[in-house]
Amino acid sequence: MTDRESRFPMLGHGYSIPWAMIAPFEQQARENHRQSLQCLAERGGLGECEAVAVMERRQWHRMDPAEASRRMRELVAEYEAKEVVQLRAALARAEEQVRRLRNVFQQLVEQREGPSEWAKGILEADARTAAALADAAEEIP
Repeated sequence: MTDRESRFPMLGHGYSIPWAMIAPFEQQARENHRQSLQCLAERGGLGECEAVAVMERRQWHRMDPAEASRRMRELVAEYEAKEVVQLRAALARAEEQVRRLRNVFQQLVEQREGPSEWAKGILEADARTAAALADAAEEIP
């Protein structure tokens, strides 16, 4: 499982959050719970008020469950918004790289006085890559 796919369980709530979302707060988790995030995850995770305290870099204190849930939703939304920005930037870089490679390849084909069977195969692969990029772009909110 990749870091992007790893999940951290929310104890007693039936859902999980991206591991990458809570990972930067390892030290606060150790301060609050005297355990690593890995150990906490293996034991079932954290409750919402505990996770909120960790991600706000503060000591744990009891919170109203509705307030803890609301704050957790806010934190998840903030994290996801940053992820979308990062994905869009990565997609833009990939599209630019494809555009540059397409131009270089087109120049090579023209220098050879027309496309060979090899070149035609590369152009077909390029078209599939462009289609995959377009599909990926549609998946980003």
